[in-house]
Amino acid sequence: MQQTSQNDEESSLQSTSDRQSFFVDSLKTLKTEFDSQSSRFWSIVNAATWPMLEGDVKRPPVVLFVTGEGNELMIDNIARRYLQIVTDVFDAPNYVTFDSKTCSKDPVKAKRQLDFILSNAFGNGMKAGLVSNIGSLDGSVAQLFHKYADDDNAAYKDVVLALTLVVRTITGSLERDEVAFKELREVWS
Repeated sequence: MQQTSQNDEESSLQSTSDRQSFFVDSLKTLKTEFDSQSSRFWSIVNAATWPMLEGDVKRPPVVLFVTGEGNELMIDNIARRYLQIVTDVFDAPNYVTFDSKTCSKDPVKAKRQLDFILSNAFGNGMKAGLVSNIGSLDGSVAQLFHKYADDDNAAYKDVVLALTLVVRTITGSLERDEVAFKELREVWS
């Protein structure tokens, strides 16, 4: 009887093709569990993550998960499950979370809180972070995302940042982008 150690299993995801296969299989399972999401939704998640899986990250993957009111728990669950997949793919410590609704209402303090949490997590090897309810953030706090999402100057390029946004109304998947941009413009202007 052959025994495989945990290290053997972990090292099995070290190759690019193994990481990609694990990600694809895990994402298929997630798609099945959340089959109400459009193929466009899953294509965006896949496209944002793929360069990191290939090890050729020029910009950090940032995924904005948008939903209408009443679906907050579902979209948060999808985002968390997605980040768990990323964490498992890279055998990294668990992902970090930040709920914008529970942070300080003082924009300066909130910005410091968010920066501290993300910097500390990513600096200590975490590969994924979730910022929930970004529509609750003051616009000056949201500017901090440039530090983590900017193409050339991102402090950490080999991490995934997932953001959730709850909007008032969504009538179609193509309109979702416009609704999200409009909502964020209103909140952050």
